[in-house]
Amino acid sequence: MKFLVDAQLPRRLGHRLRECGHDAAHTLDLLLGNRTSDAEIMRIADTEDRVVITKGNRSPPSPACGRGVGGEGRRINALPPHPNPLPHEWGRGD
Repeated sequence: MKFLVDAQLPRRLGHRLRECGHDAAHTLDLLLGNRTSDAEIMRIADTEDRVVITKGNRSPPSPACGRGVGGEGRRINALPPHPNPLPHEWGRGD
């Protein structure tokens, strides 16, 4: 699988994905680095058939990238949008 790791996530995530046999790039690897616009990131993902791994809520994928399951296109949110993503028994130690 081919991935593009967005700017808010560490470059080592891309390294780890490559160690697992995936084709992974980070926005730092792009010409404009972490200043690459969301639209350009989605264009690259579509052109190179990559899945964007991002953190939090970003702008929605472009219609050209809307081929994914559930209308999410080619974007994976690394963190759930819920304010308390961990089950109760994981987060409090009680």
